Amino acid sequence: MSKILLISCTPRHESNTKKLVQTFIDTTKNKADITHLDLVANPAPLLLGNNLNALLKRNFMGMELDADESEVLQDVDQMVEQLQSFERIVLAYPMYNFSIPAVVKAWFDAVIQNGKTFKIKDDGSYEGLRQGTKALVLMTTGGDYSQEPRGGRAISYQ
Repeated sequence: MSKILLISCTPRHESNTKKLVQTFIDTTKNKADITHLDLVANPAPLLLGNNLNALLKRNFMGMELDADESEVLQDVDQMVEQLQSFERIVLAYPMYNFSIPAVVKAWFDAVIQNGKTFKIKDDGSYEGLRQGTKALVLMTTGGDYSQEPRGGRAISYQ
């Protein structure tokens, strides 16, 4: 039985994303072991101030952290450990203003760490460290975005 980490952002009651997540759970629960991370109830910390600087110090400068800096990174490190313990990842969220919700971006920022989920190679290119992990994105929108361009016109400023 495969292990799936289901990461969802469904803050709106009766949302289509919430219905899609429930359908996924209902159709998969007997075929996989699902752990559900609800980013609305348990959001990832934003990379601001102390935690951002501690990540840069440790993951890019290769410096040791003091006890306070290590404590600041406990939440993001737990999220990376959680991510690394699953072979399948499902992300579910609505589209907000043609982008992902801020809490989903905060989760990505927390788990995408140099030396843990990717590395910078000697030639300056990047290499992912999660080869073999399968991912599925379940995204919903409130409108029809199948036709390009989406009802907009180019605006020129003079």
